[in-house]
Amino acid sequence: MSTSIAVLCEGPTDPPTICRLADRIIVAGVDWIDADEIETHRHYRGFRPADPFMTWFEIDELAKQYNVKSRGHFDGLPLHGDGHNTRKALILLTLHAPAETPVDAVIIFRDGDKEYDNRRAAITQVRDSLPLGIPVVVGVANRMRECWVLNGFDPADDERGLFAAECTRVQFDPRTRAHDLSAADESEDRSPKRVLRSLCAGDSEREHRCIQNTALALLRTRGEATGLRQFLEELEARLTAAFR
Repeated sequence: MSTSIAVLCEGPTDPPTICRLADRIIVAGVDWIDADEIETHRHYRGFRPADPFMTWFEIDELAKQYNVKSRGHFDGLPLHGDGHNTRKALILLTLHAPAETPVDAVIIFRDGDKEYDNRRAAITQVRDSLPLGIPVVVGVANRMRECWVLNGFDPADDERGLFAAECTRVQFDPRTRAHDLSAADESEDRSPKRVLRSLCAGDSEREHRCIQNTALALLRTRGEATGLRQFLEELEARLTAAFR
């Protein structure tokens, strides 16, 4: 039977990155699963099995529907809003998702934006406090998912000129310092979205190759400051356990 993995993320552009990384770690860490058979061994889903993913924006409506609440403090301090939403989402996925196809594991992804440390701390704090009985993987990107894709970019021969121009424009190598691309306005030089769109010419398949083809060891090294290394480690330590 296929392992049912719920993906909580921000929107439809996230799963192609998150799930490709998860698949690579599953194949690398579970010796009886081959890359060409991965589709038969896992199923990514949202709250309902037929949903491709669950978004942070769905949590409040589902929580109202199933009367799920999150109140209280941790260590005497108010919990960050992402912590409350994480608690509600995990209760929904483990206690209220359709029983005919229970959730076997959960991947939580969040853009850190300007709150990377607080968001990561709140989400992991709640995850670690709940005795769920299933693996829950946390990934928070510093500053956003696009930074993880940039960590995996390597220019093809016909892209070298464009890559050099982007390095000059932002004044550093955006692959190794993606976390320093902090501009929120996509028209600004140091916007992660702008840089990725420029390097990949807006081609989603080119973006996917950054995640699919770049060596995991290199992604870990370049992703030290973007949260990508931590996410890969969480996948290795937690997600592969769902297949044992």
